[in-house]
Amino acid sequence: MLNSQEMSVNYIELELGKEYIVDNSSSIEAFETDHTVASCGYIYTKNQTSILITADTYSLDNVIELVESRKNIKSMVIECSFASDMSKLAKESKHLTPKILFKELKKLKRDDVKLYINHIKPFYLKEIIDEIEEYRGLWRPEILKDEEIATF
Repeated sequence: MLNSQEMSVNYIELELGKEYIVDNSSSIEAFETDHTVASCGYIYTKNQTSILITADTYSLDNVIELVESRKNIKSMVIECSFASDMSKLAKESKHLTPKILFKELKKLKRDDVKLYINHIKPFYLKEIIDEIEEYRGLWRPEILKDEEIATF
């Protein structure tokens, strides 16, 4: 309605660990991530298949726990902000490097999860891509580009 006094968008604060129904085939749930300020990731589920998306984070303990306990999580989007020689900055700012990312992922027992990587600092893109190749082990990650759509 033109010139309506009603809000176009209503925001609600999501409770960590609570599933919110989006429609009859999808839901979203927030979980806490390890960052310098309050931060969370999300588990988005559609037709009983889920993708886990981290925001800023340094450790993946809760991510590993969630993926291990929920077999419907088939994909993960995980940040990797800095080159591995910047581990001190990564630790202080609570972001991942390729070396830290793949060390953390060794804790995951499942091998049926697709890995997408995002949140790469553009200045370090080439170096980080090279390091992802170096440290990835058996993983076959895809690096997400702006406006790219990940299918899960």
